[in-house]
Amino acid sequence: MQMKKVKFFIVFIFFIFSYCKTLGEEFDQSEPGKNYFEPGFECKRGFLEKETNVFYLKLRENIRKNFPPVKEKPFLVIAGESTSALFESEIYRSYFPEYNVVNRAIGGETTILFLTSMDEDILALKPDVIFLSIGGNDLLGGRCLNLIINNLNLIFYKISQQSPDTYIIFASIPPVLSWKVNTITPYFNQKIQNLLKQYPKAIYFDLWEILSDEEVPKLREEYYRKNTDFLSTGYDKLHFNQKGYEEIAKKLKPILDQIYKEKYKK
Repeated sequence: MQMKKVKFFIVFIFFIFSYCKTLGEEFDQSEPGKNYFEPGFECKRGFLEKETNVFYLKLRENIRKNFPPVKEKPFLVIAGESTSALFESEIYRSYFPEYNVVNRAIGGETTILFLTSMDEDILALKPDVIFLSIGGNDLLGGRCLNLIINNLNLIFYKISQQSPDTYIIFASIPPVLSWKVNTITPYFNQKIQNLLKQYPKAIYFDLWEILSDEEVPKLREEYYRKNTDFLSTGYDKLHFNQKGYEEIAKKLKPILDQIYKEKYKK
């Protein structure tokens, strides 16, 4: 009788372990992003799915066609992906109302797509400063790191050559609620920071320093963003809330003031 109990206990433990392991694997798969550390992972060398998706490309072109007209030279252009696109005008107008700011960021943007339109959408405005967040969607799509860095280098080079008086404030890939993203971004951000040292008018803007939890490597709870999709519940795993943008604006203000002082109050 005792032996039967032991066998039952062993089978039960094995069942629970297998069940939890399966749940864990399903949970891992549900996390946004790619696991660059997974054994056998092969990074993407060609186009990402989004870059060839007709629906997304049409949506992107529609956004570009409906950019508000710019009547005067902007001091600051906000550009790049959703990290910048969600930077609402109410916040930056509240924290630095003295500067003319234009937001030309597009949710879902990749480095490849940004390169196709940056001349027309960004550089043609001849801004004094570009606040740029780009590269996160490349990571989500599993693009090879060296290819992302090469694309970023080309972006920085084009800005430095075509608009040499323009400052670049590059926002790092932020902390989020996906472990797949958080495990690769510190390494990736360091590579970007090293790359920016080649460009005298480039400034690295560390979003981890502003938004991350002090005890664990993820987004701080006070910056969690609720899902806006009516089909979803809980929190957005890839973006942060407006309180986070307020903190960004506070840290961005003195940098903008210093640039303005250097350019116009000599």
